[in-house]
Amino acid sequence: MRSWTELPVGRVVRLDGADAEAVALAIDPLPAGAPAIVTYTCTAERSITSLIAAVLTELEAAAAALFPAWLPGAEGVSGPGGAGLPAVRALARRKAADGEDFGPFLAGLAERALTGRPGRFSPEIRAAGLARVLAASFGRSHTSLLVRVPEGLTDAAQEVLAAGCEWLAHRGGFGVSPVTPCCASPIPRC
Repeated sequence: MRSWTELPVGRVVRLDGADAEAVALAIDPLPAGAPAIVTYTCTAERSITSLIAAVLTELEAAAAALFPAWLPGAEGVSGPGGAGLPAVRALARRKAADGEDFGPFLAGLAERALTGRPGRFSPEIRAAGLARVLAASFGRSHTSLLVRVPEGLTDAAQEVLAAGCEWLAHRGGFGVSPVTPCCASPIPRC
């Protein structure tokens, strides 16, 4: 990979032996055409399901914090009271009708941004929806996830991480780039 604009979306590429702080500095500012890049610091998880749940929970929190950047017309909505919730539901339906977003997920995410209550959608819907919402928040066409991998993960934890990264790439359409401190990892190389 020669440029952040060439960061693949929908697959996993490993940044081998890179310093996570140096990578974070290198992506600021991003060139035009690069995907939105969101960082995630992983922990050792015992299952793919728990890894995916942890990542999606953090991404939902990030998307809620970025509200209303991803929901055109919601700039004046500051809380759930009054017409706040009906307004964001209507705006979410309008945005979904004009594009690829799933209206109920978008409405649920907007409600979460206003109330703090989590939605109840499948991991597949959440992953795909969050990839689009995060990209829209930064005016980008796609989202890539830069995963900071801690040193000393067991072989089992590395396998869970590799499988979870592949799942996020294929189900959510994220570009996923684990930043590994060493070469001993089953995660595919860049």
